[in-house]
Amino acid sequence: MSRVVWVTAFALGAALLLGAQGAVLSRDVECFAVASLGASSEGQRLYLQGMGFGPEALRGFAPSRFSRGSGKFLCHTEGAFGYEANTPMEVARSGSLVLYKVAATVRSAPPPRAAKRITVNISLRELARTGDAVQPGIKAIELAAIKAGWRSGLAWVLAMKWRAPDLLQATVGLAP
Repeated sequence: MSRVVWVTAFALGAALLLGAQGAVLSRDVECFAVASLGASSEGQRLYLQGMGFGPEALRGFAPSRFSRGSGKFLCHTEGAFGYEANTPMEVARSGSLVLYKVAATVRSAPPPRAAKRITVNISLRELARTGDAVQPGIKAIELAAIKAGWRSGLAWVLAMKWRAPDLLQATVGLAP
């Protein structure tokens, strides 16, 4: 009998703790990021190896509030966000831009049910025009919002795959 009380008390305590902190979802993802080569390419390589993948590359996998208009696209991650990433692997180059792939675990607030799922294609040449200022996950959210005709909402990358010598494909979930 005391074992049942202990298990019940533990389960109730865990539920209260999760309720206080908010639910967090962990999922394994294949992420892509870009970095510019240049005078600091050795520094960039050491950063990618020693510090792991930056949050800017992975934040598109967490629910992110976006708005677009007047030629501007704004996107920020909502709620809890964390990650663990493996060592990045170079996939492709275009001019001075390098595309890296990494397996990672992303922890974030669970996304709502997607009202739409949009698949977009991003060419490495298109990313090279923006330099390393725009990471592929955020670009995928922007392109999905444009394709869906949405001015604002919540979006997150469901999956990313490298499909061709110059093509990155992403599936994005959108919710109001």
